[in-house]
Amino acid sequence: FKAMAQRIPSQKINNPPCQEVVLKDNINLLEQLPILTLTPQCAGPYISLGLVLAKEGNAGSLNASVHRLCVHSADEMTISIFPGHHLGALYEAAIANGENLPISINLGLDPAVYYGSCLTEPLCKKGECELDIIGGLRGSPVKLSDCLLVNTECLSYAEIVIEAEITAQQVPENQINPGNGSMPEFLGYQGGIPPGLLCPVVKVKAITHRTNPIYQTVIGPGLEQSELQSITPELATRGFLKQHFPIDVKDIFYNTAGGGLLMAVLQVHKHDPQDDELAVQAALKVLGLVPPLKHLFLVDEDVNIYSAEDLFWALTTRFQADMDTHYIDNEKPFRMDHSQSPEYRKNCENPNVSVKALFDCTVPWTMRSKFKRPFVK
Repeated sequence: FKAMAQRIPSQKINNPPCQEVVLKDNINLLEQLPILTLTPQCAGPYISLGLVLAKEGNAGSLNASVHRLCVHSADEMTISIFPGHHLGALYEAAIANGENLPISINLGLDPAVYYGSCLTEPLCKKGECELDIIGGLRGSPVKLSDCLLVNTECLSYAEIVIEAEITAQQVPENQINPGNGSMPEFLGYQGGIPPGLLCPVVKVKAITHRTNPIYQTVIGPGLEQSELQSITPELATRGFLKQHFPIDVKDIFYNTAGGGLLMAVLQVHKHDPQDDELAVQAALKVLGLVPPLKHLFLVDEDVNIYSAEDLFWALTTRFQADMDTHYIDNEKPFRMDHSQSPEYRKNCENPNVSVKALFDCTVPWTMRSKFKRPFVK
């Protein structure tokens, strides 16, 4: 929150480290970069940690976001842009004007850049620049430089930069077996591609990099992606509860077991008997407001929310299923979770919706002395 309140604009520099080596001719992504094919079922080799920078118009603010890119040929890739992303709006505007969208794909960055790039609405609104927040987080401005062959900017201290344009052409992401899988996703399963879904084609114009660059990637089901995805919902949840509920929130953790989105632990401190009900009301409101969130655990301040053992201990000793489980039904399903599909829920009254659950593992105010822990981890 401090970084968002004290944003520092980026600065332009010349002769950046990311342009020590310049490849303009005979571009071949797979020969010039160690791009991984993660499983035999993947659609192809993927750049999975490429931070894309794109301008809003010729002089507009920059948008920074991470997108997966599937390599299809020596100088062409597809880019996956999920609905609602700011990059999608910039792309649609460019294509409507009969233009390609110039982008830089930045690889090998410090953690602050990746954290800031994951901030979405309501934390970072359209027209605002994630790089300014990253500057506030660092306490110093992000350094930018002009790309050499496309009309946008790149991160000066990136290890590798791919200069490219997103074109109007769209093709299946998996051209080997159209309609089949993509790459391993953050929930731990091989990603699927809806039949008929097309992705924009990215045409590479140049590759620049430092001397002896470090190539950075991420494998879908892992801590790195889950930690990055949890940033926006954690901050948004904190801000919402602070604004709307007089409940003493100690901490919140969107657990990596749920990919940083589907499972969270909310830690509260109760001050009086009324907080028993107030904490449940606040937690249910959060559960309903965060679209992907499926399971929310409510715990006291003596429970280590980062410990699976401590969480299961609270679920075992401070929870009764018939009293402490609260449901929200008729929710829109999160389709990447196969257990929310109509096929999985075929015996339910309405298989086309999903159900969310709150597990209240807090101690009733009047019984707090009986639940005092002699040792707190």
